[in-house]
Amino acid sequence: MGISLDVKRKVGVLDLLFGLLITFSVMLDCVPIFGHVQGLYRVLIVFAMIGLFVLPRKKVQAPPAVITLLFAYAFAVSLIASFHWGLNKLFFNYGFCYVVLTIFVSLGSEYTEDRWMQILQKIWILLVLCTVVNDIVQWQRIEEYFAFSLKHPIIQTLVGGGVNLEATWIAVFVLSFFKSKWRVAPLLISIGYSLLYASRAGLIADFVIAGIFAYDYFVQGKGFSLKKNQMLILASVFVCAMAAVVYLTVKGSYIFQVIERFGNLFSDPGSRGRLAMWKYAPATIVKYPFGVGLGNVMPALETISPLKYTENNLHNIYMQMFIELGIFGGVFHLLVVLYWLRANLKRFFTSPIVAMLYIYFLLALLQFRGGDTLLFCLLGIYLTTHCSAKHSAPKEI
Repeated sequence: MGISLDVKRKVGVLDLLFGLLITFSVMLDCVPIFGHVQGLYRVLIVFAMIGLFVLPRKKVQAPPAVITLLFAYAFAVSLIASFHWGLNKLFFNYGFCYVVLTIFVSLGSEYTEDRWMQILQKIWILLVLCTVVNDIVQWQRIEEYFAFSLKHPIIQTLVGGGVNLEATWIAVFVLSFFKSKWRVAPLLISIGYSLLYASRAGLIADFVIAGIFAYDYFVQGKGFSLKKNQMLILASVFVCAMAAVVYLTVKGSYIFQVIERFGNLFSDPGSRGRLAMWKYAPATIVKYPFGVGLGNVMPALETISPLKYTENNLHNIYMQMFIELGIFGGVFHLLVVLYWLRANLKRFFTSPIVAMLYIYFLLALLQFRGGDTLLFCLLGIYLTTHCSAKHSAPKEI
């Protein structure tokens, strides 16, 4: 029997809703091209409300209790701390993240992981195309980055958070091609972006993904088969990539600059900036054992540190949670993450959504501001595919 027209329409609407939510969550800085960035949050809230109210109330399903409890504790700490620190906009961002997670859990239970990956593939292609156009428009700044040997290109990125996060999310989404015979091509494109942006975080993600693909091919025996024409195309891509490497090397030893950034892991400006923040984190935790509220980590840190920071986050989610949510909240958050990592270790090489989340939790030691909407989109996908009663996987967070 064929699929009814009503079912097709419902699936199409849901695909559109999820696709828009994830796309807006990835490309947070698209809106300034058309207007003020705050317009983005209004758009997201509209989609969130549509997602909730198109459902009969009986179908609205809350995320797992432990996640809801962690959110509730974070909101309670933030509200109490707001009498001294005020409510940071990140508080409202976390509120939106919970709404997004509820939408995914409530509406996405019928989706398989393969279906989700098809949606993410389309978003990855859109992201890369938009990024190419954006980089071409700002190519003069990229040329200045080459000419003056800057740490990173100083450009307005489509992904919120700058070139490091843009390269990271381009890499993470490559995992959506896990079962595709063309998966090496997006990986090479991602590596190209990580090199262009001199992003260590992006390259770390790329290397992890390359290891996953290699394990799948050589150990699992599920590698894609390459026909002659496919091999020719991949060989051409490889030759072009090598030519670009030689060109950039001749132009200004750029590749060596990227390699040098790995060698100067604790001495380059980016690393020194992180160490300058992390140095005062333990004393800040001791001074504010009950937390300062979501998003207030940097004002709290500056009450201890003699330095003034331009950053708006600690570049370490786990340490940041200890300051924002207090010792109990930090331990609670850390235990939830560690339990999830342990529970899903065996799925790391077989489930692309698990691998995506693993990479996020790994890189959270070095970057991310917290309250990343895209994280909760991915977590929602995980919950619908691995924890839903309609799937055979065991129920665990």
